[in-house]
Amino acid sequence: MKRFLLLLLSLSLLLSLAGCRDGFTIRNDDSSNDRSEKTDASDDEDETEPTITEPAVTTTTVEETVAETEPATLLPELPTDFLFMSGAGGWSTTLHIDSDGSFYGYFSDSDMGDTGDNYPNGTKYECAFSGKFTDIKQVSEFEYSMKLESLDTEGELDSERIENGVRILTTDPYGMDSADEFMLYLPGRATADLPAEYLDWVSMPNVWIDGEIPEALPFYGLYNVGGMEGFFAE
Repeated sequence: MKRFLLLLLSLSLLLSLAGCRDGFTIRNDDSSNDRSEKTDASDDEDETEPTITEPAVTTTTVEETVAETEPATLLPELPTDFLFMSGAGGWSTTLHIDSDGSFYGYFSDSDMGDTGDNYPNGTKYECAFSGKFTDIKQVSEFEYSMKLESLDTEGELDSERIENGVRILTTDPYGMDSADEFMLYLPGRATADLPAEYLDWVSMPNVWIDGEIPEALPFYGLYNVGGMEGFFAE
């Protein structure tokens, strides 16, 4: 009887253990594998060089508009003509100067007593000329300095022709002798320190008597320093 009870008890215990095993589900822990894969992935990312994205560069093209500019005005607005004359005799030189320094002029002198068989009406000396002043500098409010760059004359020097009974000789332009530096005087320039030679040339045609020279020039003046010759213009 006891043996039968022990056998029955053993059988009941075995059945209980079998039921417990069937009630539990055994799960494999894959989290360690996930962690391993993540760690490997992190290591791979660490070994990979980071990609640097450079900022976009915007290039702006500026179209430059080149404006057509007129030649710069180097000299102030000047009178139509400068005159070189003594006031006695029939000779004179006229000179026109543009604002860029270019100029043209004409010299003439007549000697009606110098006649001949082919020129009974006398002799005339003339010269048409042109050129350019450069290195123009404003010395003061009323004075400019400039250099003679070129001087060209029309016709062959000392050549002659007969027109209407007058012998015409081509000569040098009077007033441009030994020309190099010129001084341009504006109205208002004090006369006290002007070259005496300039004042001598402009005094007679303007009827300036000693002691009556004005304190300031009432007109434009041009002085050929090398030739000591003076022009004036109203």
